[in-house]
Amino acid sequence: MSEEKEPKPLVDTESAEAEKTHKKKEETTTTYDDADIPDLAKLTAINSRGDHMQFSLGRKTEVRYGETPNIVKNVLTLDNDILGAPQCQIIQSGKNWKFYSKNFSISTFINGVPVQDETPVDLSDGSLIRFTAGTRSQVFIFEDSYDPNVEWKSYLINRKKIKPITIYSSEALRQMSDTTLSPKDKSEYPHAEFVYFNGQWMVKDVNIGRGITINGTKITEARPINVYDVIRIGQTIFAYLPGRLVYNLASGTRKNLIISIVERSVRDSLLKKRTLLKDISLTIEPGQLVLLLGGSGAGKTTFINAVTGYEPANAKVLNGGVDVYENYDAMKYEIGVVPQQDLLRGTDTVYMTLYNAAELRMPSTYTDKEIAQKVNDILDDFGLLAHKDSLVKSLSGGQRKRLSIACEYIGDPSLFILDEPDSGLDGVIARELMERLRKIADSGKIVIVITHTPDRVVDLFDHIIVLAKDSSKVGRLAFYGTIDEARKFFGKTKMEDIVKCINPPEEGGEGRADELIAAFEEGRKKKEEQENA
Repeated sequence: MSEEKEPKPLVDTESAEAEKTHKKKEETTTTYDDADIPDLAKLTAINSRGDHMQFSLGRKTEVRYGETPNIVKNVLTLDNDILGAPQCQIIQSGKNWKFYSKNFSISTFINGVPVQDETPVDLSDGSLIRFTAGTRSQVFIFEDSYDPNVEWKSYLINRKKIKPITIYSSEALRQMSDTTLSPKDKSEYPHAEFVYFNGQWMVKDVNIGRGITINGTKITEARPINVYDVIRIGQTIFAYLPGRLVYNLASGTRKNLIISIVERSVRDSLLKKRTLLKDISLTIEPGQLVLLLGGSGAGKTTFINAVTGYEPANAKVLNGGVDVYENYDAMKYEIGVVPQQDLLRGTDTVYMTLYNAAELRMPSTYTDKEIAQKVNDILDDFGLLAHKDSLVKSLSGGQRKRLSIACEYIGDPSLFILDEPDSGLDGVIARELMERLRKIADSGKIVIVITHTPDRVVDLFDHIIVLAKDSSKVGRLAFYGTIDEARKFFGKTKMEDIVKCINPPEEGGEGRADELIAAFEEGRKKKEEQENA
């Protein structure tokens, strides 16, 4: 592996945050201005020593050479004379970020792909931007939100240190040791490994299905990594630079969905209080496909309405660090809900249906041409492009379901909730639909699904939420964890049998709801005590 000539070292300090005060546009349509959401992007400059600086980006930021590394009025200067003045611009376009090259005297690469002209290149969370002149390079890591609590660390790897590096995943703060990136709770299963094999470093998923990507592409088996590749394992981003791994020490909360429901109550006609849900607390990480189970009356719909803010509860719901209730007008566009019964007009064409949805859900900064391109791209992604001119009423059941999902997906929400999307579909079509939802989750979104036939697709899910009615007829959390953990906790192999064991005897169940609710709560408290010990 060839070593680079070192660029001038960076000062390892955080710059002041760029100005965050964006005036809200007065809404003249049902579209929203994404400046309403307090979430700027971050650019981390790293050299081959692992020295780094982090900068929060405004909606339009220029990157150029300057003797004093800082960011002032959205002009980021860096003390590395291979950069030009200006070198590039990074601009927010709707909910997306685009890179524009402005200097072609040096080579520019994004995730290893050369940038050859001023055509904008889309940036995604974890994109690696590299400027190279001869043997010298300057590397930037782009993150699509700014969190000052996430720092970058450097870990030296070379041919003298070729033991496998084991990666664990945890919500706790992560720390790299000699050969382990481990959580506080050592009982967690290993997530991945970096392995030196045949003169090359490789990464492999040792817990298949939890999600590892190389330059944005998910892998399911061991793959070699090359210098300047970006590897994402859970919420942690690794950049493979010459002789070292540079990674972000994630706080584990940056983009999580954090749900804390004290209770959801209603008043009957006599103004008597009736509690529907109580004491539900859980955290879901991005990239998770989550199964929501519960018997009739357990509170699944009430839970969904509380999480989305459609029917607020005595609760706090944070989506990516933003309070859904306090910022509902903006955050409702971050949540896509697909009901069991679609609301599509049968006499509209497929194309017009999705185009109308795009006009409602996409930011107002998009032009008609950009919307049309987005509509065609989404139709292609969902296998509907060949039917774009067909009437909705002529579609099959599976095609209508895909179109309903596409109408929510086109707004690029970070959270998807679907109520029985496979209802009425045969096994093959239902499987194909769920596999599409798996891919949506793999793109970094949270997807929660209610289905009454979970066992035919259970292998696609990461976690399961189980709600149960206690003896006072209140919906409670009976379990939250992985599918394998659920099988062990309930002593059942099939998901349908889990529902049966929490249902009351009069509904054909085993009537164990109170017992299991108490057991899960006790187990959670013990785990918290161990972590805080």
